[in-house]
Amino acid sequence: MRYVRAKIVDTEGGQVAVSNPVGMAAKAVEGTDATLSVESSAADEMAFSVSVRTGRDDVFVEWEQSSDAHPWTALKDDEDGDEETA
Repeated sequence: MRYVRAKIVDTEGGQVAVSNPVGMAAKAVEGTDATLSVESSAADEMAFSVSVRTGRDDVFVEWEQSSDAHPWTALKDDEDGDEETA
């Protein structure tokens, strides 16, 4: 498991803000690479993006969530229950 967060600093090196940490544990699949980016970690408007590199044209992204990495459930929008879009 590897946790990643972004630290925002000013020109003098002072900490302005930090993002919430993201835990990453990747299963290696030969020929496919997925990179997750945190676009916003604000509690009221979290945003992630994923970049997928593969030679296949039959794959797509499904977002999942978990409080403890087991079990995983589809990520739903709190307001209307629809799946979030990538």
